[in-house]
Amino acid sequence: MAKTVVILGSMDTKGEEFAYVKRLIEGHGINTLVVDSGVLGEPKLKPDVTHEELAKAGGKSLSELLEKKDRGEAMEVMSEGAAAVVSRLYREGKLDGIIGMGGSGGTAVATAGCAPCQWACRRSWYLLWRPATWNPTFPQETLP
Repeated sequence: MAKTVVILGSMDTKGEEFAYVKRLIEGHGINTLVVDSGVLGEPKLKPDVTHEELAKAGGKSLSELLEKKDRGEAMEVMSEGAAAVVSRLYREGKLDGIIGMGGSGGTAVATAGCAPCQWACRRSWYLLWRPATWNPTFPQETLP
């Protein structure tokens, strides 16, 4: 039976990059499940879990987040939603691994989504790409 990797990130700003990663993963016979955490616009890659669903799982509607225009609150809500959705997907047997990419905000959401995998995916893997970790001027003590 084929494994499933959750692809978690902002499909509005990073949709093309995630589409590339999706093709690579599926090219190895692995299923993917796309979770959109973007709050800036329409997704460039069709998600299986929409940004509306993720916001709701985090306790707010996407329209509320868009009205407030508070990036910090949006990232917090989407992070909570990501953790809830990833946990649910694992409980439902729909998750064998997870990958996330992003800038600072997107990486924070992906990190929150990956957190349940520390206990949930004992035999699986997760990958988080965070460009800031390779920046020698970035204060390393602030990294999780």
